[in-house]
Amino acid sequence: MVHPAGAIISAPSSGSGKTTITLALLRALSRTHLSVSSFKIGPDYIDPAFHAAASGRDCLNLDLWAMRSTTVNALFQEVSSNADIVLGEGVMGLFDGAQNNTPGGAASTADVAELLNLPVILVIDASKQGQSIAATVQGFANFRDDIDIAGIILNRTGSARHNDLLKKALKPLGMPVLGCLPRTDILNIPHRHLGLIQAREIPLLEDFLEKAADLIEVNLDFSVLRNLLNVCRPYGKGTDSIALPLFGTCIALAYDDAF
Repeated sequence: MVHPAGAIISAPSSGSGKTTITLALLRALSRTHLSVSSFKIGPDYIDPAFHAAASGRDCLNLDLWAMRSTTVNALFQEVSSNADIVLGEGVMGLFDGAQNNTPGGAASTADVAELLNLPVILVIDASKQGQSIAATVQGFANFRDDIDIAGIILNRTGSARHNDLLKKALKPLGMPVLGCLPRTDILNIPHRHLGLIQAREIPLLEDFLEKAADLIEVNLDFSVLRNLLNVCRPYGKGTDSIALPLFGTCIALAYDDAF
């Protein structure tokens, strides 16, 4: 069996740009005729619709608060099937998440990364940072020894000089910088209360995805990215069936202007 390669896109906090960068990566990789799948950590139902539009494949939610680890693992195998690359998008900050009901358990992006043995690519909003960015990266890299922060994407940088300053500060850490994405309106998606405007409400979504992919292709080293990805195989805490006894026979999905 040929296994795909994968990673999780995360950030120190919400609002760092991980969703737009994930979408840009999904579309750019899809344009190379690779089969690219994705998953979203947490219960978010808006971001997966954007993922599906970017990659052309369904995006599933993996949620350690609402799901057993065996369920997460089984769903991950479903996402990984017939794919060359699998990218996951984290929820909130890397270590943020509700505690679940297992001993010492939590439902953060880091916990999913540990369960699935996937490296993390950290997206950092560098718009108001200088040399201090190295302290942020070092802190995240050393916070848990079971998490592999394999590389960094610097987002919203101001200039070539700013890029050089940030890279120089990060160089002693020995962590690859995949690229520096400049501040631009190209990567802005409309927001409303509680999240993004839904994908189906954006008439120029396809144009946005193409422009985002163009931008990231110019500013990110995809050869470094491919080298950081881990081979995806069933790991750890079970790979059994996700089936549970049915609670009913009917499921309804609200799909109108209110949702």
